[in-house]
Amino acid sequence: MATMSQGKYPARNVDDTSLEIGVTSSPVRAASAKSGNSVAGEILITLAKVNRVVLRENDRVTMLDAVCKILIEHRDYIYAWVGLIGQISEKVTLAAASGPTCPFMNSFSLSPDDSSRRGPECAIEAIRKGIPFLIDGTEDEEPCPECPTRREYPHRTTLAIPLIRDRKSYGVFVVHATGPGIFDQQEQALLTDLGDNISYALEKLEADEQRKNHLEEVMLLNEITRVTLESTAITEALPHLAVQLQGALNADRCDLALWSDQRQEITSVASTGSGTTTDPVACPLSEGVAAVLVANRPVPCGPGCVPIRAPVPSGPFIMGMPLVAHGDPLGAAFVTFEDERPCMQCDLNRARMIAGHIALAITHTKTVEANTKRIQALLALHETSVDLAGHHDIKGLLRAIVVRAGKLVGTDMGGLYLTVPNGLQMVVARGVLEPFVDRVLPQGEGASGQAVLSRKAILIDDYATWEGRSPMYADLRVGAVIAAPLLWKDKVLGAFHVEHPSANVFGPDDIEIVSLFAEQAAVAIANARLIYNTETARKELELGYTATLEGWVRALDLRDQETEGHTQRVTDLTVELARRLNVAEDQLEPIRRGALLHDIGKIGIPDAILRKPGPLTEDEWKIMRRHPQMAWDMLSPIEYLRTALAIPYGHHERWNGSGYPLGTKGRQIPLAARIFAVVDVYDALRSDRPYRRGWPEERVIDYIKDHNGTSFDPEIAEAFLAMVSES
Repeated sequence: MATMSQGKYPARNVDDTSLEIGVTSSPVRAASAKSGNSVAGEILITLAKVNRVVLRENDRVTMLDAVCKILIEHRDYIYAWVGLIGQISEKVTLAAASGPTCPFMNSFSLSPDDSSRRGPECAIEAIRKGIPFLIDGTEDEEPCPECPTRREYPHRTTLAIPLIRDRKSYGVFVVHATGPGIFDQQEQALLTDLGDNISYALEKLEADEQRKNHLEEVMLLNEITRVTLESTAITEALPHLAVQLQGALNADRCDLALWSDQRQEITSVASTGSGTTTDPVACPLSEGVAAVLVANRPVPCGPGCVPIRAPVPSGPFIMGMPLVAHGDPLGAAFVTFEDERPCMQCDLNRARMIAGHIALAITHTKTVEANTKRIQALLALHETSVDLAGHHDIKGLLRAIVVRAGKLVGTDMGGLYLTVPNGLQMVVARGVLEPFVDRVLPQGEGASGQAVLSRKAILIDDYATWEGRSPMYADLRVGAVIAAPLLWKDKVLGAFHVEHPSANVFGPDDIEIVSLFAEQAAVAIANARLIYNTETARKELELGYTATLEGWVRALDLRDQETEGHTQRVTDLTVELARRLNVAEDQLEPIRRGALLHDIGKIGIPDAILRKPGPLTEDEWKIMRRHPQMAWDMLSPIEYLRTALAIPYGHHERWNGSGYPLGTKGRQIPLAARIFAVVDVYDALRSDRPYRRGWPEERVIDYIKDHNGTSFDPEIAEAFLAMVSES
């Protein structure tokens, strides 16, 4: 029957004196001391050969293969094998063997719940209890149904020795003999010592690998950093990062995919290795992908998780790694291993570390790409604003707008429509759309027709599959489309649109850019028409200048996304409240301009302070509080805007004198600034910020009531609260 050894077996000489066998012992000398025992000498010589391999070989697989081979060649063993424990699951994988093999012995589970992959009982018991386990071949019933030598040798003897070093279990070392009595106590002790030596060697190799891995990781991080710093576009960086990840994990394939919150889909954007494709492929969120995205560590997953069109090699192991930076899911990396291998903890740690740095690299590259795009947008808007001031060729100006916007969003397809009685007429076109100049798009048809009807910019991810597509463009290869209406006052002047031959390439920033240039185009068209209307030229040009200011303010919002939409909302509310307070009509326009430009001074505040997600330091606050003075310095030389200075300069003054920059109080504060102060606080508290959620309406109202008479003019605060309650 099966018996369990009680700890480590002592090795004995023929005279019953102790024989120490270990890493530093000399088995050959011990054999000469026992020259009368040929079997013991044979065992010791065999183990000496094994120990030389164990101590000298620096490759794990080569060492273990040699150990098993020597034992089979020089002893009466029929099968010897070593299984190593994986460190992400209770699974033992066959690392080396000599003798007959059996397919199911490639790996087995230590988990009692996994009956489908049950392994040899001797190995399982030795690993679980941490001591050698002997099956002596005399049992009436089969003690180990999963033994690979069971059928050929039903009365075999098996000795399983756990591989343990400093309480860490590496796996199991198992030898099989033909029948009972092969493993006496002395042979058990010697084989147990051999197991200790193998454990020592595995520990040493692991330490060597860790040192090597650390050096490789440092070099890898340097390479990731280099790629990140040299790349100005995410599409440029990702293929290099995929190659680095595949090489670092010695994988057969690597796929990087980015997650889109807007579209709720994950897109494969970079692949390297066997069977890969270079075409981006978007896939909807699946259960497998979702499990990877929400995990905080690398997790095993199936081939169906990898979002690519080409089939994934059906290897035994695919690891999915979430790419997360600052708590935001950016996507996932999938690495495929075509051959089964034990996954060590160092592999997991390396995978987690690399995934984290790739996520940071993606974030950095996206930030650089976005900032570059915003700078280019500001420069292009500035060029257009300069052109607006002196350009008399309206078609040339509109074409410049189409070209500039197209470059910023990465396409050479675009055009501009003007409204006509029966629809929209193409007046400017670029790329494959040029043959459509002067063609009329029926009212409400296509993306531009829908943008005109809704008076909002719209994004079509895939025009070819969109139900509202126009037959006019049926023969064109059109993928993604952005269309924005040209709005002037309450009128729709036309529509501006850009197209891309590929689907799913535009995002929110592209919509914003197209909308800004649509505003510029609207201003250009309106100004051109005003030239022919001398009777209303002054007023309309003034409105055009104001619209240009609005465009600049919107452009500034690109720099500080925290205040997106804030400027227009507070402007509208301020004018409405001023009317309610019976402010003269001729004073409303200066108030409106002042509200639009209330934070224009922040253009002089460094990005590191303006966009800081956390609280500002005292020194940073000192710089931030200078923006009203900066606004004064910028606007006061402009005669047209001097009447609008009250709000940009005084909107941070407080009724009780605790504000800045002058600390004026009460009615010494200009009326426009007192009106705006209430509106500004109301909108700021209700809006979401990166460091907090917007307050509910009731809480904001309570705040204004609590600060009535301290921060705010009591009469104005009461009038504002009444206006809000009525609306």
